[in-house]
Amino acid sequence: MKKSNIYFSIAILIMLAFAFFPPLLGNIRIKERDVPADFLSAYWIKTFDYKTSSKLPDNIQFIRVEGNENYVQLNVNRSDSTVLNSPRPDQYEFEVKNDTLILKTFKKDMTFYIQSKQEIKSVDIRNTYAYLNVPNQDSLIILGEDKSKIDMSHNDNDTSKFSKIFVKLKSESRLYFRNVKSEKIDIVLENSVFNYDSKLNVDSVSVNLVGKSTVKSQNSDEVQHVKNLRISGDKTYFKNEFAGNGVNVN
Repeated sequence: MKKSNIYFSIAILIMLAFAFFPPLLGNIRIKERDVPADFLSAYWIKTFDYKTSSKLPDNIQFIRVEGNENYVQLNVNRSDSTVLNSPRPDQYEFEVKNDTLILKTFKKDMTFYIQSKQEIKSVDIRNTYAYLNVPNQDSLIILGEDKSKIDMSHNDNDTSKFSKIFVKLKSESRLYFRNVKSEKIDIVLENSVFNYDSKLNVDSVSVNLVGKSTVKSQNSDEVQHVKNLRISGDKTYFKNEFAGNGVNVN
């Protein structure tokens, strides 16, 4: 076999090894609660003293995510103490300012597990595609800007609900509620879009539209669980049929 063919074959094997076994590149993979997913991830953590968990002050009530158009999964659970856990400690930075946790992510997709002693009052998403898993509580504020895309859903078996949710999106951001339960939702959209599915369960949704903004059900032909939808502001880009089957629009 020619040397050139041998070198080419070796290069292909190396590329395949890196593609199917990311820890060879130093990418750490862990399971939830700080357990390495494989022996190489355990090696990197031990060798370079990576800290995949960080104890946070117990007064944290606000979370801000600053991304680079990457995907971030943010999982929040109540606990007796406040801890930040992520499987890629080399791919983000964080800081705490008073009662706010600021997560600055790099190009890689990220998953964060946050155990929080206090209820999280607000989640602020910037330049990120974020999936939010926040437990039902009394209230929640969701902020999005810089072309962020935010997706939030709850388990079908979860019968609890928020008392109220406030949302403000701007700069071509988008929010999608799937199977979210709340008594009331207030939304301000500035050149942004609010989408929901037929499982959004809420008594009243109030939306103020500014600029090129609109509201739309993703499956409008199905019976919706939004009882009342009140639209105000610039309605140029909104049509009543966007609300879906059975929704009272006023």
